[in-house]
Amino acid sequence: MRATILVPALMLGLPGGAFGMDCPAPTSGTPPDLSYFARASADEATACLATLGSADRRGLGDLTPLAVAARSSHDPAVIVALLKAGAAIEATVPQFGEPVTPLDLAARYNPDADVLQTLIDAGAKVDTSDSTGQTPLMLAAYGNMNPEVVRRLIAAGAPVGAQDAKGITALHLAAIKNSAGMVKTLLAAGAAVDARSKRGTTPLMNAAWRNPDPEVARTLLAAGADIAAVDSTGYTALMTAARYNPDAGMVHVLIVAGAKLDTADLAGHTALMLAAAENANPEVVRRLVAAGAQVGAVDAKDNTALHLAATNNGAAVVQALLQAGATVDARADDRSTPLIEAAWSSTDPEVARVLLAAGADPAAVMPSGDTALLLAAWHNSDPAMIDALAQPDTNFNALIGRDLTLLIAAAGRNENPAVALHLIARGAFLSVRGRDLEGTPLLAAARSNRNPAVLVALLAAGADLGDVSGTVKMTALMEAASYNENPMVAEVLLSKGLDPLAGNDVGITALHWATDNPNPAVLRTLLTAAGKPDPVDDFGRTPLHFAATEPTLDALRILLDAGASANARTRKGETALFLAAQSGTAPEAVTLLLAAGADPGLPDVKGRLPVDVIALNPALRNTDAARQLDAATQ
Repeated sequence: MRATILVPALMLGLPGGAFGMDCPAPTSGTPPDLSYFARASADEATACLATLGSADRRGLGDLTPLAVAARSSHDPAVIVALLKAGAAIEATVPQFGEPVTPLDLAARYNPDADVLQTLIDAGAKVDTSDSTGQTPLMLAAYGNMNPEVVRRLIAAGAPVGAQDAKGITALHLAAIKNSAGMVKTLLAAGAAVDARSKRGTTPLMNAAWRNPDPEVARTLLAAGADIAAVDSTGYTALMTAARYNPDAGMVHVLIVAGAKLDTADLAGHTALMLAAAENANPEVVRRLVAAGAQVGAVDAKDNTALHLAATNNGAAVVQALLQAGATVDARADDRSTPLIEAAWSSTDPEVARVLLAAGADPAAVMPSGDTALLLAAWHNSDPAMIDALAQPDTNFNALIGRDLTLLIAAAGRNENPAVALHLIARGAFLSVRGRDLEGTPLLAAARSNRNPAVLVALLAAGADLGDVSGTVKMTALMEAASYNENPMVAEVLLSKGLDPLAGNDVGITALHWATDNPNPAVLRTLLTAAGKPDPVDDFGRTPLHFAATEPTLDALRILLDAGASANARTRKGETALFLAAQSGTAPEAVTLLLAAGADPGLPDVKGRLPVDVIALNPALRNTDAARQLDAATQ
């Protein structure tokens, strides 16, 4: 497709005012588009104001004609005309959540210094600041590429050394993305070359951070900037450039100027480690290594630069470190290798391939026994990482690490269903059980995976809804009820026909288990499906009995509101009030049950009353709840 070249309307001879635009006609209820004033002549602007009816008419974005002209017009006569017509020179308009004046807009955006000068001559204040403490000079230093604008502001009295609420000066801001010429202008006006922000950053650090022009750093260094200065996190300018600036020339300038290569931040990270972790340009790594940075240095957790690159960066950076002599199977203090880190976190499967090609051990294990492949199944959202790590002899149904299969790990923790489906396509079986609490892949997904799409995918692939786990024979719905905080997981299982009132081998239902779930919405979901709050297990316990001893009160309130009997008794004669008094930890449970009509005079089969057992409960015996129970028993 050929690109369409837009030609200004004026060049095409179209009718209308500035560049073919017409003066906006005022309409009721709709603010006018005042962009006309960006290109209008002084006469056109004056005529348009007569149509609008006011020099301070507000338009789209709550802008005024003067604000638009100050930002974009290159004709000082337009500013004069608007002011002559009565435009308020200090009227503010919103910009990025801040009220700004016409002078602020001219300083920040307009390269025409004469427009700015016209505003200054008309009385615009150059020493004001917004709520963040930023002055017109700071705005110009950051965004205006014409040093003459800065010179005019300084000549009018703008304070060169002013700091905003974060302690940042105009020189800090110029160093971020402006030119060496702008930096020289501020330095010539007396800007402090090593001014410190509240985070301890200097202008040189700001240049190192984001400026694509190494000449800015050279200018600051020539003016005496301290190359060894560190900020509050322990970063030097070199460390900042290594981490953030994709231009290897910035790192080169700092190295040539004498920056120390192996200074470490508070976490033990050197410039090379920071580059490895976050800078996508491998040339930055190569420049640091060529200058003598230690490839095998470790941080406070014994991570090498290769660990950090494998975790968070691309294959090109990993390759650069390996070519520089990085140890491919170095161990961090948690015993992870770079390959294990890549398996867990990397979004680039090529990282794993590069490490394996360099000799990384695919069978290396963590203290838990977890391999890189198991951890990829568990946590990495990219199915391609499985293929990158799998070996010709990989058994996709072996029990690994914590006695999990790859599919159980993916089903239980990985929220991308494509990973589980990819493992099934590679030969993983839905029926193979682990030897941990999660059992089969279906049970693992029900228990632990917050994304119901994983459960749906497993069921579509043929997972058996009849799977039960552990010695207490919990169904998938029971697992979801007890452990999974996303009620949508339970909803999926309910929609497939699992019964919230079906009991396990001792009669405990999903509704019982849901009283233990940290998210009360799960209990509400099951209660709605069950239609009644009082199923009884083989010991005579209702869900209210289970909820009575929990430290949180949501389940208790939900069940009581649903009509659960406060005086139902177990086979041992225990009421919910009795259990709350005997082994509960929340005094409010006792008072809540009493308020709901629980009878304090109902004994258990041994003849003990709630008041008798609360006296033996160290968590409750000296509370107001105990005294209230005693009074209610009299």
